[in-house]
Amino acid sequence: MNCRAVILLVALVILPIFAGSAQAAQIAIIIDDLGDNGPLGERFVDLPGPVAGAFLPSSPHTERLAQATHEAGKEVIVHLPMEATRRTVTHPDAIALSDDAAALRSIVQNGLDRVPHAVGLNNHQGSALTQNTDHMQWLMGVLADDGRVFFVDSMTSGRSVGLRVARDYGIPAARRDVFLDNVRTREAIDKQFQRLLRLATARGSAVGIGHPYPETLDYLEQALPKLAAQGVSLVKVTSLLSTPGPRVQAATEAAPTALTAKDDTLRTALSQASKQVAALQAELRAKPAPANNTQAESKLRKQLAEARADLQSQQALAEQLQRALTAAQQRNADLLQSEQAATSSSNAELETLSRTLADTRSSLRARQQQIEALQARNAAADAQQAAAARELAQAQQALEAARSDRTDAGNQLAQANQRIATLESAIARSREDNQRLRASNAELADAKQRVAQLTSASAASSTVVARLRDQVQLLETRLATQNRELNAKIAQQQSDIAALNTQRDAALRAQAASVESLNETQQSRAVLSEQLAAAQRRLASQSQRIEALRLRVSDSAIAARDQLALVQTLRAERDAANRRLERVEGERMTLAERLSSAHQDTSQIAAENRELRKRLLRTHGQPAQAADANASPARFKLDPGGG
Repeated sequence: MNCRAVILLVALVILPIFAGSAQAAQIAIIIDDLGDNGPLGERFVDLPGPVAGAFLPSSPHTERLAQATHEAGKEVIVHLPMEATRRTVTHPDAIALSDDAAALRSIVQNGLDRVPHAVGLNNHQGSALTQNTDHMQWLMGVLADDGRVFFVDSMTSGRSVGLRVARDYGIPAARRDVFLDNVRTREAIDKQFQRLLRLATARGSAVGIGHPYPETLDYLEQALPKLAAQGVSLVKVTSLLSTPGPRVQAATEAAPTALTAKDDTLRTALSQASKQVAALQAELRAKPAPANNTQAESKLRKQLAEARADLQSQQALAEQLQRALTAAQQRNADLLQSEQAATSSSNAELETLSRTLADTRSSLRARQQQIEALQARNAAADAQQAAAARELAQAQQALEAARSDRTDAGNQLAQANQRIATLESAIARSREDNQRLRASNAELADAKQRVAQLTSASAASSTVVARLRDQVQLLETRLATQNRELNAKIAQQQSDIAALNTQRDAALRAQAASVESLNETQQSRAVLSEQLAAAQRRLASQSQRIEALRLRVSDSAIAARDQLALVQTLRAERDAANRRLERVEGERMTLAERLSSAHQDTSQIAAENRELRKRLLRTHGQPAQAADANASPARFKLDPGGG
């Protein structure tokens, strides 16, 4: 009987816990790297809502701004520098992997002392140190001994063990879910902030970390006042240090106490009823009433009626508890089913995120290959550009040589023109000689005609004829000599003219070839210039694409780290859900055992009541069968396997 009430109490305790998961999403925001810049730090102090500030211990404005942050009702956190994987330790307060436990304790204690009103600590950089279990155990040992601060893992490395070690040491802890301003543009910050809100809505809460950049402060000044309208609460970091697992565990630890108290009350009532029945039986045995004793019989009947009334009330209570137990069992089954559904959903989401992470890694590899291909193409473009530059230099050299050849050809052409002018003057003189020769030939023809006339007219004067013949022969000889000389001169002049014409034609052809080569060189230079400009444009485009791909690879790497952190969170929640399921199953078994015990107690009481009725009826002489019929023991049967 009491087990049903116990289950009802368990449902009343556990159901509000699960119902509480549907409350408004909560986010906490931490601004890191405070203390170096006074004006930006003052803008952080003026941000609306409980935004936490993480201060570098040795920065010049840390003490003043931490005091102002505390007075503004915001949480103060020590932003302790730690060694990173790709940077050397340059900060004076940084913890290095080479530090031993004593040196680490001194650095941590100094950081806590130099930041007033500090209630928490998170890591600045530290991608190398937060992976080292020994150093994180030393750190948590110091924080546990101090007992004043919590720990927030900034998750600068996906392999950080900070959160796990902090929980092992019993230190209140949380971890960063989203970096708000890895890219310092309003669009990028808004994208990360919306991602923080989605995580908080899906999981109930999320932690974001930003920096005192003007872009981040501008965005938060406008976005934080709008959170309430979006159904999101901005809370302090301390409000998110407890996870759903400890709340359920605390409730399940409190439930057995209430169940035990109620069970003890019911057992006390049953014990008192048993004592009353035993006392009645003892009284009947000690004072057997005679048949004619009406007063005793009336008293016994009255006691029997009271016992029957008690038994009927106990029976009604048992039926109520049976119904309550059935409803509680149904609710328990529903809770188990919801837990299993939540576990299945978490597993499915985990598998989906794993596949997404694998796809992201494949995409990263593909993008890396694209970057390598672009780098190879960039190198080829550089080689082409160098070859084009060399060709341009050669073309310039060829152009200079062509210009020199053109100058030489011009000089040769001028000399050829001078020689042609000389030959033309000589040809003019030769033409004059030819004209004189023609005149002489005409005179010779006239002389021959006169000779013929003289010969035909007068043959008498042989002396004159002979003299004239001698003169004619002399003239013929002289004319022949002159003709030969003139013909030789004319042939030589014609040969010289032909040679000069050949030289002039060659010079003209050479000049035309030089001009054509110069034009071709200029055209080639223009083509090479266009090719060089195109190669430079391609190189600039490829550089932009490479930079864009680098940014995308960086974003993908950040997203992959965040997805890995989300996968780890989901795994932790799945493990917590499995542990809750195991605890609920254990409680169900315990309740079943208590129900079985209650059934046994009820059966024993019913048997004792039946035995009592039999004795009373035997005392008054009534048949035992009637007593059994009045008892109706079948009405008290309960399902022993109902738990």
